[in-house]
Formats: sequence, structure tokens, C-alpha cells
Amino acid sequence: MIKKNLKDRVYVEIATHDWSVIEEVLLEGFNPEMMEFQFLLGVQLARKRIIPRLQKLRSSVRLYTPVELEQGSGINYGRRRAKEDPLIAWHIIKNLAQIKLSHTK
Repeated sequence: MIKKNLKDRVYVEIATHDWSVIEEVLLEGFNPEMMEFQFLLGVQLARKRIIPRLQKLRSSVRLYTPVELEQGSGINYGRRRAKEDPLIAWHIIKNLAQIKLSHTK
């Protein structure tokens, strides 16, 4: 769907932390002004590895901050994400550990 939209000259917003997806799109040589890459703020892999690569390529990057509008409203989102990707708990723990380590240096 991404490639089809880019071929049809539709502006595409690509929200993923999967470098293989990003690389596949970039290797096609589409006009970088017709796309942006979106990430959740706080995902260490994106912040430390993916975003710097995209910035070197002068790709547009947008960061989103997940928020709760009401206390507890994020629980359903978290459950849905955990069902979609059972490794999400591992990613959360790993990110928290990386943040903790970066604050102790």
C-alpha cells in the first residue's frame, strides 16, 4: 500500500519502528518530499538508531508522544498493543532499562 500510494504521488505517513520496512521504501528511490516517518517518543531504538539515519538522508521525521486524556485510558491501548505484539512488554522493559542507564552516566 505504501509503494502504491507513493507511485500515485500521494503523500504517505509511515509509522513504524521496523528498519526493514523503512529501508525497503527508501531503496525504491521515491521522492522524499512525498513521505514522512513517524515514531513514538520514548522508543530508544528509534531515537538512537533509526531517526539519526533518516536525518542524514534528510527524510522528514515526526515524533508522537502517547498521552492519556483520562487516568487509566491508556490501559486499553496497552492491552491492545500487547495482544498485537507479545514482545511489547520486553520492549518496554528494555526501554526503561536504557533510560535508567542513560541517567546514571
